Amino acid sequence: MCADERRSTTVPDLLPLEDDLLPDWDEEWLAMERESFRQLRLHALERVAAESCDRGRFTDALSAGLCAVRSEPLRESAHRTVIAVHLAEGNFAEALRQYDGYRRLLAHELGLPPSPAIDRMLGPLLDRPADLR
Repeated sequence: MCADERRSTTVPDLLPLEDDLLPDWDEEWLAMERESFRQLRLHALERVAAESCDRGRFTDALSAGLCAVRSEPLRESAHRTVIAVHLAEGNFAEALRQYDGYRRLLAHELGLPPSPAIDRMLGPLLDRPADLR
């Protein structure tokens, strides 16, 4: 394993961050605590993904980013994080695949298009005719 691939956060370390706080409990007072923890968890996963990507630890970055997407599939910032990792790696097809999956989900679930911010990330790759030479 090269120096850039040394991992301080591993996939198993992140897996508990997919779960809600006390998911089997049905107490009124817990609703606000759950939401607070959910937001904290999602922001932490996105931050781990961004910092790992900045360090060139793309496997860790994708693990954290995809964990955020699994935890909240409609959260655009989580999808933007995953797309940013793919772009940083030069995996343009993967970035477009992530975008297209999110675009379809958003249209199906909410009848909305992705925001201009996510479109700007992929600007040069969207609506670009293929070079068929």
